[in-house]
Amino acid sequence: MESFLPTATDKRLGSGKMQTSPAVFALWSWRNGIYVAAGYKHYWSVFGDRHRDDINLGRFRLNVSYLSNTKWWMQANVYYYQDFEDKGKMEVVPEVEIGTLVTVGTGIYLNASTHAAGNRHSKDWSVGVGFKVLYL
Repeated sequence: MESFLPTATDKRLGSGKMQTSPAVFALWSWRNGIYVAAGYKHYWSVFGDRHRDDINLGRFRLNVSYLSNTKWWMQANVYYYQDFEDKGKMEVVPEVEIGTLVTVGTGIYLNASTHAAGNRHSKDWSVGVGFKVLYL
């Protein structure tokens, strides 16, 4: 379960809506460090700027990951988004990521993704560098 606060005032920076997004997923792992996960997350707007679009969006995700014995990882994700507020809008977004654990509960990573198919265009492409806190 995630929640998003409406912090952005510009449409290009955020939705202007408080969101809640419950999720469910299944994970399969093998001793050789390979993991496969499949899941569904739903995004709903709860309240916010009444001049902004409401959010009712589903996201299916398939993830294949490898975690080495030396604590670096590689993963590939395919996301399928279905917009239930704007009927008929969908999008497929592939993503790749490589990273390493810095300590037991933190990691740094580099990822890239792009719009691959569909009539919903949430992005053209993106490249990101990040820091993850894995255990809170």
